[in-house]
Amino acid sequence: MTTAYSDHDFVSVKGFSAAEMMSEAERYALKKISKRSGATISLAILAGAFIGLAFLFYTTVTTGNESTSWGLNRLAGGLAFSMGLILIVIFEGELFTSTVLSSISWANNQVGIGKLFMTWTKVYFGNFLGAMLILLLVTGAGLYQLDGGSWGLNALNIAQHKLHHTWLEAFTLGVLCNILVCTAIWLTFCSANPVVKAS
Repeated sequence: MTTAYSDHDFVSVKGFSAAEMMSEAERYALKKISKRSGATISLAILAGAFIGLAFLFYTTVTTGNESTSWGLNRLAGGLAFSMGLILIVIFEGELFTSTVLSSISWANNQVGIGKLFMTWTKVYFGNFLGAMLILLLVTGAGLYQLDGGSWGLNALNIAQHKLHHTWLEAFTLGVLCNILVCTAIWLTFCSANPVVKAS
């Protein structure tokens, strides 16, 4: 399902009140739960691909920055990675971390817990497929050879770092990530203007 924006939406930057943002959040949650399975999975694949592209951007920006301070390097990478979430917001993709907000519908007794978990499962599966698609394209294109192989080594080091977390560390980091993503999505409810949402 696509959202039609009028010229007024692109020009107006009038923000919503807190109560209006809550109403937008409720509509957002119900819309996610109400989508057909095919639409949910397709948009989840799209979102997974967008996050994959954002990782490519992150890896490119942080490769060869050994002389840069750790904090500045992560800041540059974070700004690059945010492109993925911006694309998901604009194209209304289904990202697992933001789909968790659909629990609002469950809290409002508009959907059962089974339907909620089924939606989350579809989105998680779609995100995985989208990410794997980008992985196949990266491998086929030989992007890991960029900068004399430094690009691929950087990507490998990032993956290795994540694999060395304990279960508790990985879970807690996932929760913190989810809080940040849900907060970012919540802020998009402040306006109907897609440019404001992206910023």
